[in-house]
Amino acid sequence: MWKEAAIQVEEDRSEPIGGRARVDVPEELKQYANRHEFLGTQVAEFHKQGYKIPQDYGDLVVLIEAGGLVEMPPVGKDYVLFGVGGIADRGPLTRLDTTTGSSIPLYPDDAEVNKATAELAARITQATGEIEALSRQLRSVGRRDRRRAASLRVEISNGKKLIASLSETKSEMDSWYGDPGRRLGLFAEHERIASFASNFEGSSYDITDPEARHEFKLRLLSYIRPAARAVLEEIAGDYDRQFKRPLPVTSMIRTVEYQRELGEVNPNAARNAVPPHTTGLAFDVYYHYMTAAEQDFLMKEIARMKDAGRVEALRETRDHFHIFAFADGRRPPGQLIAESTTEMGDASAIGGSRTRLASSIKWKQRASILRGASHHRSRS
Repeated sequence: MWKEAAIQVEEDRSEPIGGRARVDVPEELKQYANRHEFLGTQVAEFHKQGYKIPQDYGDLVVLIEAGGLVEMPPVGKDYVLFGVGGIADRGPLTRLDTTTGSSIPLYPDDAEVNKATAELAARITQATGEIEALSRQLRSVGRRDRRRAASLRVEISNGKKLIASLSETKSEMDSWYGDPGRRLGLFAEHERIASFASNFEGSSYDITDPEARHEFKLRLLSYIRPAARAVLEEIAGDYDRQFKRPLPVTSMIRTVEYQRELGEVNPNAARNAVPPHTTGLAFDVYYHYMTAAEQDFLMKEIARMKDAGRVEALRETRDHFHIFAFADGRRPPGQLIAESTTEMGDASAIGGSRTRLASSIKWKQRASILRGASHHRSRS
């Protein structure tokens, strides 16, 4: 069913689509004159509702168990999840340390911790040897080939950065797993998530297996709050009736950890302390394959909802409509929006609020390191 729905989304329209289509964007879907007001309005709703936001997948499991979120199947009557969880990897599940911004990989026992630590040490040794070899080449090149020398210097610099990041990861693991209390807490968290995954709404996922772990992450990211589901289904139904194809939805709930990783590859990803998607009230619609008529229709529908005070919305330049549903169908009070907007401006001016994660973390590199240090075995 999913493949058939995806084919309908990507169907050739024989006319300009996406960003190449000429459209008139209504004021309701444009950025505010005060650019902080867009995020401020969504943060105001977060404060109004008093939601807890998931820092990592373990937190997301807790929210799902509490019943505050609802699952959206991959294919619905008039929508399709089109790339939800696109940067979720097969690496180990992690706990996000909000104090340092570090992702601590979760392992089931001492044997797996020791194996991962040994792999990190081996990679540091290998990278150190490669730098030494590159340094010898650089000395032999001298001034005869400046281009080659410059290339070698870049490789050496990148190698040193990798070693620094590997060493930092190993140090963090040693710190967390070297402390008896912390180690037992991490083992307990792994067991709690594993227990949930083993009986997840009728399906079972073995989180020690990379492929099953990836599927588990994708499913966790397919949840949303009921108010957002209602808005999504209303828009999807209207779109399907008009154009006879499913609405492509690319993002729903995200963890703070996932949001930070996304920020490395998508400049539109929010970097404030409460990214809208972490509330479960936001979802994105992909207009990359849509004609001007399709986009105009959707924008009018979304603008109507915004005028009614039901949503906040923006037509993003990277082929997405961002839609944020207000939980009770009412826009937050103006004073709360003003305070939250000021908060956004202040955070931007000082480079981030106190609750913002440490900006020095290189999320993509860290994810790669963790993938390399993870335990891989074939599925039974």
